[in-house]
Amino acid sequence: NPLRSIADTIRQNWGKDLTPIELETVTKMLDDYPFEIIDFIISEATLRNKKTIRWVEKCCIDWYVNNNLKTVTAIQDHLFNRNNWSRKEFDNSKYN
Repeated sequence: NPLRSIADTIRQNWGKDLTPIELETVTKMLDDYPFEIIDFIISEATLRNKKTIRWVEKCCIDWYVNNNLKTVTAIQDHLFNRNNWSRKEFDNSKYN
C-alpha cells in the first residue's frame, strides 16, 4: 500500500505521524504523481530538513508539473545542474 509506505517513511524519518489532513493530501498526491517521485521528494525533504507535507507537495508541483520532470533521474539531474553538483557528491543509491 503506497499510502502506508509513505506514512511509515515519514514516521521513521520525520519522527511524526501524519495528521488526517496530511493523509488526505498524500492520498491526493498519490492520485496525481508517481509513488517513486513522492518517495524521492520525501527523502529530499528529510535531507534538507524541510519536513512538511506542504514542501513535498510544492516540489511535486514545481518539479513534476512546472518543469515536466517525470522521473526521479530527471529530478536528480535538474538538482545537480541547478546546484552545480557532481554525481559523486550526491549518493542516494536507493534511487540509482
